[in-house]
Amino acid sequence: MSTPITLQQQEILDSLICERLTSHDENQNAIKSIVNNRNPNLVKALQSDKAWKEDTSNSTLYYLVKTQSGTILAFFALRCGEVFRNVDEDLVKVAHRFIDNLSVFLDSNTTPEEKNRVKPELAIAIRNGWNPEIAGYYIRKSARRDEDVKNDVNKDNHRVADTFSSVEVTVFCKNEAAGVEEEWRKLGLPYSIGLSVFWHHIVPKIKKLISIVGCDYLYLFAADKDADGELVNYYKTKLHFINPVKLGANKPSFDYDCFFLCQRVSEVLKHYSKFYSAYNHDITDAV
Repeated sequence: MSTPITLQQQEILDSLICERLTSHDENQNAIKSIVNNRNPNLVKALQSDKAWKEDTSNSTLYYLVKTQSGTILAFFALRCGEVFRNVDEDLVKVAHRFIDNLSVFLDSNTTPEEKNRVKPELAIAIRNGWNPEIAGYYIRKSARRDEDVKNDVNKDNHRVADTFSSVEVTVFCKNEAAGVEEEWRKLGLPYSIGLSVFWHHIVPKIKKLISIVGCDYLYLFAADKDADGELVNYYKTKLHFINPVKLGANKPSFDYDCFFLCQRVSEVLKHYSKFYSAYNHDITDAV
């Protein structure tokens, strides 16, 4: 049987320091000791002048999570982003086909042979939920998009069906330097550094964000080089991200060869509550 987080465990988690990269000048030297053999490029990105400039300018915010002794356990970065759903061209084609068949069937000048030809396909479409209103919606959207392509002078605009306000976790990495894991284990908490940082430091920032601005999704690009997809599986099973079927995000060159994962903020908050309400597992529970 699982039990909620204890006061002592809460105090230990609260004792961890989460600070902006540029909040202290000494962090420039402190981050040089960070090591991560799985994703060395993430460490290089943090140690670059670019990261310091981005944090200073508030374009991307970088955070270090430390113990009271000053040991860096992990780091992460957040910035505003956008998730979108592309126009489904197949649906537009189906809408046109439905209206064409319906017009043939309802036309008083249509021969019985022509009505019989379109009737089976029309019946299937209606069973699938198609009606003139829905078909017209997709056809009008398609027409508006085509007209917008002609009128818009900015040819780099990417036209999509829907956009969703989002936050991107641009980097998320633990420190694998010697002694870090040992120091973490001494704290006596039941979860790993990564899980603890995600639920205790990243998600609370999302909670604070949605108190002042709308946000639909949290997303990231997982830099998984393992043949068995271990990192992607970790994000999906432990942090509840998913591989969205019809959603996407603009992928910069830094994230080429990475895997797009996301989840609704509403779902993040549900899992956040569950994480702390069932923080301690009985030895017979599946962890």
